[in-house]
Amino acid sequence: MSWAKVKLVWMRELRDQMRDRRTIFTVAVLPVLLYPLMGMVILQVSQFKGTEGTRILVIGEDELPPSPPLIVNVNGQRGLYGADPLPDGEDADEPSQQLLELIVPDDDEFAGLWMEEVEARAKQGIDNGDYDAAIYFPPDFRERFDAYKQFGSQSAADSADLQMPRPVVIAKTSKDKSRIARDRINAAVEEWGRTIYSQTLEDNIGVKIEEFQPIRAESVDVAEPESIRAHVWAKILPFVMMVWALTGAFYPAIDLCAGEKERGTLETLLTSPAQRIELVWGKLLAVTSFSIATAILNLLSLVGTGSFVVKAIGDQGGVDSMALGPPPLAAIAWLLVALIPAAFLFSALALAVAAMARSSKEGQYYLMPLLLISLPLMVLPIMPSTELTLGTSLVPVTGLIFVLRQLIEGEYAEAARYALPAVGVTVLCMWLSIRWAVDQFNKEEVLFRESEQFSLGIWLR
Repeated sequence: MSWAKVKLVWMRELRDQMRDRRTIFTVAVLPVLLYPLMGMVILQVSQFKGTEGTRILVIGEDELPPSPPLIVNVNGQRGLYGADPLPDGEDADEPSQQLLELIVPDDDEFAGLWMEEVEARAKQGIDNGDYDAAIYFPPDFRERFDAYKQFGSQSAADSADLQMPRPVVIAKTSKDKSRIARDRINAAVEEWGRTIYSQTLEDNIGVKIEEFQPIRAESVDVAEPESIRAHVWAKILPFVMMVWALTGAFYPAIDLCAGEKERGTLETLLTSPAQRIELVWGKLLAVTSFSIATAILNLLSLVGTGSFVVKAIGDQGGVDSMALGPPPLAAIAWLLVALIPAAFLFSALALAVAAMARSSKEGQYYLMPLLLISLPLMVLPIMPSTELTLGTSLVPVTGLIFVLRQLIEGEYAEAARYALPAVGVTVLCMWLSIRWAVDQFNKEEVLFRESEQFSLGIWLR
């Protein structure tokens, strides 16, 4: 085999693919646009949840006890106490009311209605856009509340049946604004109920709620921020790399085999002085180049977008931005090392399968089994119940991802134990795939099939 001829075929196929707009879009344009667009959507959703105002209908406000107040008035605006976090720089003793607008219905609108009728009328108002959610206090709410507050003076038998009354929140979760309004109401009611419970214990028993829980475990996290970051990225990056390495090999493999058959240029290439194995290696290197480029660009776009989005959400108080910063540099290095055999494996398989197709459309049918078989192997290492063992290290693709995860997390001793079987299986599968691709190109009945009809036997094979 002449590597000079392989290089000529390689350069020819690269130039040919660089002229294909579909390939350039998949390799270069899609990863640059995909993750930033996804990041913008996530940021918009987080900002919408944090800043979009909601309108709440309060039914039965007269049943609320005067102390502690659930509905408060701050700066001339009524709202639910504790419903939303305070913006930076405001007084922590005052509740934030910027995101809630309380609506009080007419006195006779819901008077004397059964619960089903209240729900139906509130649903109609939500559908009409009059408000986003409603909170309903039953007619006996204050009576039950007063009884609960005085449970310390009751006998043990009577107080056992006393429970704090609960308001009813009516929302339509199929609408985003209604679901957000429901969450804000629930947060306010839970904070209000926690205050009532604490005051009740202190007034009737003389015990503060902090003292009422004598046994309480304290959690101490000994993990360093770098290890937390590495653990998060170790689950995301290998999976994304494998998926895009496989996807990046799809279209070039189809175009270099089935596409050449459609254009009528495959016969000219086969009559050249290059041997079949040299043609396969040239095409394989071209497909692998695009597979590696696709995976690298997607990884870079994902890391950049993910770090920016998490930091932006962390600045808004949504998550801890320290939990997901940029991945360690060692992780990028290990990803690049593992990407080469993975790209060769997927490229060889895609090239061998695409050689059976006579059209690009038919080639997509034949390449679907690769995706269906590979995806479960890629998802298996992400599942929390699976771990790296000798058995899992011998599973193609899965073992390589497991070892890669251990390397990214810095568990070098554990990775070294199973690196040899995982790499050995990957190299063996890569060698078999290349042999299969060469064998496909050596068969005239495979390269020049007379029928383009779908064959179940060929698809299964």
